[in-house]
Amino acid sequence: MGVSRGALTFTRLFVQGKPPKDLRKRYLEAVRLRKFTPLTPEGEESEAVGWCVIERPFDLDFQLDRLFYDRFVQLGFRVDKWKIPGVLLRSQVADEEQRMLSRGRDKKLTRAEKDDIKLRVIGRLRKKILPTSRAFDVLWDLDAGTVLLFTHSARATEEFMALFETTFGLELQVDSQTRAGGQSSRRRGRRRGNRRGAGRADRARRDHALFGAGAAALDLAAPRVVQRAGGAR
Repeated sequence: MGVSRGALTFTRLFVQGKPPKDLRKRYLEAVRLRKFTPLTPEGEESEAVGWCVIERPFDLDFQLDRLFYDRFVQLGFRVDKWKIPGVLLRSQVADEEQRMLSRGRDKKLTRAEKDDIKLRVIGRLRKKILPTSRAFDVLWDLDAGTVLLFTHSARATEEFMALFETTFGLELQVDSQTRAGGQSSRRRGRRRGNRRGAGRADRARRDHALFGAGAAALDLAAPRVVQRAGGAR
């Protein structure tokens, strides 16, 4: 889910505290320090989270003009997970256990031996598959002290809040009303999907929800924010 496309689905969070005055270089360094680090088959982690360029999950090259636009900080929050099908894992583990028992052993495997087999199988399977990857757009209005995370996932929101607080040293508080409001907007958007001019109407509602009544005065539409982040010509 992103700023410039799809239904209007986001969670609004309130920033507790004020950013420092010299925030541009400080925040750029902080984001670079906690940019997304891909998972590896050899690693022990089953999940990885970190920052990426907005709407570019595989772009980790942060620059000032990609991170800041007008009064906004714009980011991508990426989450990768290893997801090995349970049936495949159990089958491979059972085969490996049977091979070990067939080597002349006349007793059951110990718990430690079973755990070791499972770890070996997981490592082998990870070399044959790719982790699942999701990225959520983030807009932080520095003047208003609000952050929009474009998802309703409670799990993703919790992980995002932890990363945000670690990166910027500011706590977040969820505005629970935005989840219900976002769902209502999504249903309305689906009903209008086949109407002529629905795209323009959706963009206007999105701009108002994101930037408030000042959006028209600023001439700051959401798609332009994303284009700036991607280095538009």
